[in-house]
Amino acid sequence: TTQQVNVTIQPLPVVNVTGDIGFCDNHSSTLTASEKYGNELTYTWANHTEGENPIIVTEGGTYSVTGQDPTTGCISNVITYQVTKYPNPSDISIETSGAPCKGSTIKLTASSTSAADYDYEWFNKKNGENVILGNTNELSINVIDTEKYYVIAKEKHQLSNGSILTCYSEELDTTITEREIPTWDFNDISVCEGIEETLSVKNHTPGTTFTWVNESTGSTQSGTSIKETIHGTVVYTVTGTLNECSNSKTFP
Repeated sequence: TTQQVNVTIQPLPVVNVTGDIGFCDNHSSTLTASEKYGNELTYTWANHTEGENPIIVTEGGTYSVTGQDPTTGCISNVITYQVTKYPNPSDISIETSGAPCKGSTIKLTASSTSAADYDYEWFNKKNGENVILGNTNELSINVIDTEKYYVIAKEKHQLSNGSILTCYSEELDTTITEREIPTWDFNDISVCEGIEETLSVKNHTPGTTFTWVNESTGSTQSGTSIKETIHGTVVYTVTGTLNECSNSKTFP
């Protein structure tokens, strides 16, 4: 006898995967599998629990998934999805050039021992908000107070889909403490021609060291007071220095 059997060929499900193809260290990518035509499938990601979808990945690599139609039992082809994890900029340091004397301009330079070519962003945090100060590795600041400055390094990566991924370093900060400019007055004196006299300062900032330069002879003496035999009209340039910060006055 002959028996006719009807065979229905069911189409395989068509699975698509979406998710970030690149992410930075300490971040992740969420991979979501879905059926092309919106049908409900049961998904199985390799090395994950059956039915788990989406999945969150924290390492780069190739991830594979299949989808099974619960009605027909048909299983899709294996779909693979490549994800790349990129390192964050690291080994950042800040160098200060110049003494932070009140009213002076100093330079902060950010650098890294890494071979990568980083971009940098400087900012401070006033009133709880980040205020961008510069976008190069060097920042010139006018010292008017004690203030903290922050910098981050950035590295851009071109992804295979044409998008740009930017990875950031941790914040690095440095505190610039304003240093006082020394001040002083000169003691009044009446000098006599050819007589050794004592020239001195008063009311000076504690810790200040002084250098006296005789502008006529070029001779130099140090101290809060000096002895000098006066001949004719003489002008002295007196420089006071404290913690690398200097101030100069002429006497008389």
